[in-house]
Amino acid sequence: MGVSLGRPLAKRLGMFAAFVAAASLGSAVTVFASDQFSDVPDSHTFHDEIGWLAATGVTQGFPDGTFKPNQSVNRGQMAAFLQRFYNIFGGLHVAKTGTSGGSTSAIDTWQDVSGASVQVTVPPGTHGEIVARLTSEVACNSGDNIFVIVLVGSPRCEMRFLIGSTEMAPGPMTVAESIDAAENPDARVNEVSGTVAAKSGMVGPGTYTIKVQMRANDADGNADDPLLMSVGAWQMEAIALLHDA
Repeated sequence: MGVSLGRPLAKRLGMFAAFVAAASLGSAVTVFASDQFSDVPDSHTFHDEIGWLAATGVTQGFPDGTFKPNQSVNRGQMAAFLQRFYNIFGGLHVAKTGTSGGSTSAIDTWQDVSGASVQVTVPPGTHGEIVARLTSEVACNSGDNIFVIVLVGSPRCEMRFLIGSTEMAPGPMTVAESIDAAENPDARVNEVSGTVAAKSGMVGPGTYTIKVQMRANDADGNADDPLLMSVGAWQMEAIALLHDA
């Protein structure tokens, strides 16, 4: 429908990724309770940092169980370190776009926004919170011209994010007012652009599926105020904000 969704996606995603990288690197270092390598005791100045490198897989040490903290690193070894570090961030930020999210008129029934599902990976040795957002074109119409009294509540269209089968905070979000088309009760209102966002609780290492759902909520459950909700073009982003495990 020709609705502008804001700045170019590439620029927006780049800014989002830069913010997360800074947040991830700025998190506090956890004290590792046990030695990762026989030559890196608890008293070693860089015990915790070396332990983190081992826990995340950036370093693997030597076959004899040592790290050799005073040994020089050659260019090949540095390349391996950098590649493994880069891989940690490979699944932290994902983005996806779609041309149509589908529609629903099923009262009070959650339905997936078509295609709006991504996977985010929290790497070994860390844990974190996953933040997700969806910018989309949304139309929501209550097409019978019935005014609902305040005590009952107004019909509305809602979206929510799930991590696996768990609802992410803040839960269901009203994305557009339910507007009766006064001139033609059966006409759908124009799609408008909007953004919703949510955050998970703290999660451990693993790969998590984040998806978006929509619901036509008639407020009183008796389906006397029929709703039609549709989602047009959408852009979805999800990112893991890391902490040390």
